[in-house]
Amino acid sequence: YPASQEERAIYRASLHYPRQGPVLIFVGRFTQKKGLSLLRELAQVKPDWNWWLIGSGEIDPNAWQLNNVRVIPSLPQNELRKYYAAADMFILPSTGEGFPLSAQEALTCGLPVAVSAETASNLPNAPLVGLNTSNSQSMVNSLKTLLDNEEKLAAQSERAASYAAQWDWDIVEEVVEKRESPLLYNKELSLKSTAFDPHSTHHPLTQER
Repeated sequence: YPASQEERAIYRASLHYPRQGPVLIFVGRFTQKKGLSLLRELAQVKPDWNWWLIGSGEIDPNAWQLNNVRVIPSLPQNELRKYYAAADMFILPSTGEGFPLSAQEALTCGLPVAVSAETASNLPNAPLVGLNTSNSQSMVNSLKTLLDNEEKLAAQSERAASYAAQWDWDIVEEVVEKRESPLLYNKELSLKSTAFDPHSTHHPLTQER
């Protein structure tokens, strides 16, 4: 669930939120499929932006030796929420995925989410920023549209939280009761199974981040 302004200020202070530049957060496996090479390129192109990369994998972002990149080991959900709340935007330029768990978590925390255009096309009704991953400058321009405008960024945050509200169990249960199709029932129930529980120390689908 989204953090209050007071909570966000506390989290930012405790996590040493930088004094200059926005924070873009990535949560997932450090692999090519997840778009790590693209993140490296973006971090090089935008040294005035801060990149918090949470996870582990075959790629070591520390080896990039970029001062604006902060690498954080994988965290349990109750700790992840602090980072989602403190950041300005979530980014996951991965390919070959449906709806990554980490993107769902970010939306649930009211964090604007930027994903590859491929991923965004799978969810046309979701408030996702679709990135043209074949062109780094195009990606930067898409991100700047929000990051350089506080009002637009705040509005996107509200849309994210509103969209994620459909995963509230009470709402899902109400929808399911009105439907007779087992297929639709399973679809709605799956929303609950992948919803973000900030009080949990683990998640059964963590491997799908």
